[in-house]
Amino acid sequence: MSYQKLSELVIENDLCMDCGSCVAACPDDDLEMIDEKPQNPKKKCNHVEVTAACPRIFFDDDFNKKSVDAQKFHPFVGKYSDIFVGKTKNKDVLKVASGGGVVSTILINSIEKGLIDGTTVVDYNEEKPWEPVVKIVKTKKEIIKAAQSKYIIVPMNPVFRELVKKKGKFAVVLLPCQVQGLKKILKMDNDFSKKLRKKIGLVIALFCANNNHFDMTQFMFDKLNVKKENVSEINFRVTNIPGASQTGGFFVKLKNGEEKYFDKEYYNFLRHFFMMKGCKYCTDLTGEYADISVGDMWLSKYRDGNELPAMLITRTTRGKKVLDAAKNLIEFKKIPLNDLIECQIDSFLDRKFRTFQRLERKSKKGHFVTKYKMDRVKPGLELYNGWKVKNSDPGWIMSRIESVWEFLHNLKDSSVGRIFLKIIPLKVWHFFIHYFYRITFFVLRRKILTKD
Repeated sequence: MSYQKLSELVIENDLCMDCGSCVAACPDDDLEMIDEKPQNPKKKCNHVEVTAACPRIFFDDDFNKKSVDAQKFHPFVGKYSDIFVGKTKNKDVLKVASGGGVVSTILINSIEKGLIDGTTVVDYNEEKPWEPVVKIVKTKKEIIKAAQSKYIIVPMNPVFRELVKKKGKFAVVLLPCQVQGLKKILKMDNDFSKKLRKKIGLVIALFCANNNHFDMTQFMFDKLNVKKENVSEINFRVTNIPGASQTGGFFVKLKNGEEKYFDKEYYNFLRHFFMMKGCKYCTDLTGEYADISVGDMWLSKYRDGNELPAMLITRTTRGKKVLDAAKNLIEFKKIPLNDLIECQIDSFLDRKFRTFQRLERKSKKGHFVTKYKMDRVKPGLELYNGWKVKNSDPGWIMSRIESVWEFLHNLKDSSVGRIFLKIIPLKVWHFFIHYFYRITFFVLRRKILTKD
């Protein structure tokens, strides 16, 4: 299948998550990421590799599990060795990083100890400081500069074409869908894939419930009465300014020195309007095929004031080696699997149950859907604190609720919808989304879970 088929089945069918795997895999560099979508400006790409690399055409869970040598397994989490909670001891990193600063610390230490020669990071464009860019860096200074979460989709995988031209081994920090694309590329039997296999020294996955297009950032600029051309700095997880909540918020500094702030609780609900539609069809929350997976720990018993620690999952021998090398630089301790599941239970239920219901709804409408070769979660699965799975089908009530979410997801695509988003106060939208979200997961939990 060629790019034309990829466009028909995935890109124009709301399955694409902009990972850029097809761009990386094209043997002749015919594809480009334009306006956050893989496009074929030269009209030349007819290579089968571009569809073979796409995780949203077909994804084989069994094959990719073979690249993870951990022995423990849970259907929500995938294969794993150990689970930790922790934060960096590096004060320079802690000042700027989010989620405990462990990713930056691991990367810096791995370079300094010669385990890798460099890493991919997402920084901001110096001329357009609202625009994220992918870079390959080799120094502590560059890693710290690029620290912090960016809640804008960034196609990471096209950078693989640069990696194969460089000397040494590199870490790649990716979202779960991007890791899936990487694994599909590495599976191929061609010169590019063989070269890339020699360059990948570490794969770190960041937990991801969904991601957003830039238009959500633009919407926040508009609400703050900010023109992006006047922006000198943005930060999506700032906590060290007066009035910031424990979970942080969207911070904007203008060229004239003026500062503006948008609390995270507001852009948490905005994601339901601006999230990428392809995110609705993802099955992987934690990056099940990486060496190390990292995400936020929200349980209060592990939090210390405003500091939000990270959860780390080691999955491979390589991941365990890298984390062990950084043990004196990270304050961490092992935690039970139950705490990980409890912390992320709603997102797990979304990924492992609602995703398949959405795929079934889409298929019944006559659309192509991703062929996932993986086992579905079965009734009887033990979760946490006596909770277990009683039913794997969310049922017709959730299907009706899903129809409302689809309406909300599509609201910004119409001129009338955009007017509603603009004129209705954020507090009203926040109230509605907050309680509808709670109702959604109350119903889902009642349908899926039971407690002994």
